[in-house]
Amino acid sequence: MRHLSRIACMAVATALFSVPPSVSLLGLTSAAAQDERPPGAAVISKRPIAFRPPLRGAPSRRVGGATRRQSAAVGLSVAAPENLAYAATDAPTFYWRLDQAAPRVVVTVIADNAIDPLIEVELGPSPGGTFAYDMGRGRARLAAGVDYEWSVAVVVNPDARSEDIVSSARIRHVPPGPDRTDIEALAAEGYWYDLVEALLGDAPEAAAQSNREAFVELARNVGLTWPEP
Repeated sequence: MRHLSRIACMAVATALFSVPPSVSLLGLTSAAAQDERPPGAAVISKRPIAFRPPLRGAPSRRVGGATRRQSAAVGLSVAAPENLAYAATDAPTFYWRLDQAAPRVVVTVIADNAIDPLIEVELGPSPGGTFAYDMGRGRARLAAGVDYEWSVAVVVNPDARSEDIVSSARIRHVPPGPDRTDIEALAAEGYWYDLVEALLGDAPEAAAQSNREAFVELARNVGLTWPEP
């Protein structure tokens, strides 16, 4: 057992030191797919989770990536439903997927009718995979009851930002929300962001296999196509 633990520790250390410092310091997490459970992610059953949008009939606002610059050939998709969804926390974790490596990634959160973004964080080069950015790493917080748009942009030409590949979604902070460990209640009441965080934790590709499988089914439930774990 001790021998296995040392091997596991060496593998984790190698993965950590292979990530560029600018990425790790900003809270971007991606790891080789494992069955180890990250802190804060509860293992659940494999039965499908039925997510119910909090505002049924609201206009669709999710924007998919790889639409502004098809020649860049970088598939980008945020992990969010088409309609606005809730977060019980004022510092949620945002998730997205890249089909392949990207030269520069920027995460932005801006309130409706605001001129300046609440946050705009550059994460630098990224490999392909599923990623998470924990807003709690910074000082900015979502205001209760305010609608925000959050987006992930792949910058392919720093001198022409109109060529960015962008994927975005909408979020509203509605406290206090259900118990954040109650998967079914979170899904039933529209708390998408807390639900996904409960499944994937801070390291989505290192979440328990059952949780990653449950997330793939959840993604399909809201019209997202996500790779099988």
